[in-house]
Amino acid sequence: EPWRATIISLAAGAAAVGLITLVAYRFQLNLATAAFLHLIVVVLLARHSGFAVASAISVVAVLSQTYFLVPPVLTWVVADWHNVVALITFGYCALTVSRLSSEAVRQTRRAERRSRDTEGLYEIGRLVLLMDRRREPGPQIATMIPRVFDCESVAIFDSSTATVAVAGDNLLDLEERTRDAYVQGRDEFDTRRRAWFRVLRVGNRPVGSLALRGGDISPAVANALASLVAVAMERARSFENESRTEAARQSEQLRTAVLDALAHDIKTPLTAIRAASSGLLETNLLDPAHAEL
Repeated sequence: EPWRATIISLAAGAAAVGLITLVAYRFQLNLATAAFLHLIVVVLLARHSGFAVASAISVVAVLSQTYFLVPPVLTWVVADWHNVVALITFGYCALTVSRLSSEAVRQTRRAERRSRDTEGLYEIGRLVLLMDRRREPGPQIATMIPRVFDCESVAIFDSSTATVAVAGDNLLDLEERTRDAYVQGRDEFDTRRRAWFRVLRVGNRPVGSLALRGGDISPAVANALASLVAVAMERARSFENESRTEAARQSEQLRTAVLDALAHDIKTPLTAIRAASSGLLETNLLDPAHAEL
């Protein structure tokens, strides 16, 4: 848990400062050397645990230097104003460096996360293009997302078929919540379940809804995944409609060919019959009843 990691970092930092101070006091190291070693500890903590922990340890370092290393030692009195300036300078430098270091770490982590998210979205887009068009898109996409983004469970509601495709663990009420998100037309984040609910839209037209539970998914990734899934489902529906149109066109062509063949088979004997009956009428040898027949 985060609070436990913070306590461990504070304890480790305080122990490191205490050890450096003890060595400096035992071997009579000057204040500048001890302050430099303390600054290294503060910078390392800033990179690993953040600005708050580093700031707390920098205060511990200033207090340790004041009590153990600044004459008169083992007192809180600072007799020389040079030492006052040195302590103030150390405290300012420690806070500034820890702030810059923690900010640099945050920027690096954000950049790494953006890169990881971009790669994941690219992979989802690639897999969407390779989907089996003969199968429903929802179950295929629901299986892809946990594999790429390492989330616990995914649910996709398809409004055209009124079905929910699910994948992953701890589904529980995820299907119902996914349907509700589509019906209510509302995007939300459930902090207790760590679940994103997004309405799938093509333009302004809702075509379904998406639920993502667990994992380290940012709002930008949730929105991008919703757009990708919506486009993939609309593409699958367009292909299905295109297939139906092509099947109907081929069926019409077959029907026309069959009717033409049947018409030809009927016309040929019918022409002969009409020719023969016309010839009989032209002879004028038939009585009225035979002529009528």
